[in-house]
Amino acid sequence: MEFIPNRFYHVFNQGNNRQTIFDPDTDDYLLFLRQVRRHVLPHVDIVAYCLMPNHFHMMLKTDERCLKMKMSGRLEINEISFGIKMLLSTYTLIVNKRRGRTGSLFRQRTHARCLNHDLLPTTIHKKAQDDLTNVFRYIHENPVEANIVKSPADWTFSSYRDHAGLRNGTLINKSVALEFGLDII
Repeated sequence: MEFIPNRFYHVFNQGNNRQTIFDPDTDDYLLFLRQVRRHVLPHVDIVAYCLMPNHFHMMLKTDERCLKMKMSGRLEINEISFGIKMLLSTYTLIVNKRRGRTGSLFRQRTHARCLNHDLLPTTIHKKAQDDLTNVFRYIHENPVEANIVKSPADWTFSSYRDHAGLRNGTLINKSVALEFGLDII
């Protein structure tokens, strides 16, 4: 995955064959969020996220940190890509051990779709702003659309409660969301 500074990205992946990746009877969701904090957060601002039973979404805002490179085997990749790779592999190793299984838990390709090509909130074009707003809301509405809950506020494993002021989580950067006009209302 290539990342360019000062861009928003919608990053998502799902379980192989749409299998469940988060067991609701364990702390799988919290384990994944701890791994996000450990492997992804040091390299990028997380603006929004939602963990669903068989997939996840994150909205990331890049800066100059995305230009840092790291060796992964014989390949040199950016630290965000490496962090996402480590997130998924570490989570998979722990979950596989818990479940007594082996093999890949996630689809091989994690998607990272660039949502804008503007540098500053004051120069962002209407279409790019609409894309940011639509993805921001889509991420938070995902559990409602899947008929898991009636309101996004009812789903614990998303950043909705943080943006709504119902929780004071430290994983997301609310100021970036507000700077670019991203709000749950």
